[in-house]
Amino acid sequence: MIKILGEGAFAKVLLVRKKASGKLFAMKVIDKKKIMMTEEDCNGAVSAEELATRNMYRVKQIISERNIFSVMNSDPNPFIVQLHSAFTSKNSLFMVLDLCPGGDLFSLIQKHRNFTAQQAKYIFAEILVAVEHLHKHDILYRDLKPENIIIDEWGHFKLTDFGLSKENFSDEDMAKTVCGSPEYFCPEILQDQPYGRTIDYYSLGVLLYELITGLPPHYNTDQFQM
Repeated sequence: MIKILGEGAFAKVLLVRKKASGKLFAMKVIDKKKIMMTEEDCNGAVSAEELATRNMYRVKQIISERNIFSVMNSDPNPFIVQLHSAFTSKNSLFMVLDLCPGGDLFSLIQKHRNFTAQQAKYIFAEILVAVEHLHKHDILYRDLKPENIIIDEWGHFKLTDFGLSKENFSDEDMAKTVCGSPEYFCPEILQDQPYGRTIDYYSLGVLLYELITGLPPHYNTDQFQM
């Protein structure tokens, strides 16, 4: 282990070096205790049954993320981060992933504000190929946003983080779970209606707009208004 690259609510990402080869990787470390919410965490706002359901859902999502990485390993795509190994300890779950030293697209947008049509087209095309590859394997991504797009050493853009993705989701299937970030919500989610694979393409359209203008199309500092 060399240093921490980033931290979230349930996990952190470390820069690590493989001893045998000296090659660098990113290692996602998920804290088992943080996954499982307690009644104290909810201040008694939810029932024990509801709490158990939420915890089970979180565990299922982590298992699902591991499964999706396995599918992507069997049919790699140049615009999707690859899993190199996964293992567990008493307190943590570990996933060793491609290191993408170029940072994420969110930081790039913050730095440059907006891109030329040609640059936006380049980024959009790579992520479109990634989304189509996931759909080919019946995987609904459902959390497309700049923070989940990272940049490799060659300047290519890759999708990562399948924590909200759904496996075995065919072209005919529909879902109702509210997922993603408000800036990228499709109308179906806001109207509490079932949605299909088109949710990923809607988010792609929002992303393209943001690349060209610097902000998502319906952005507002008031989240409810947005």
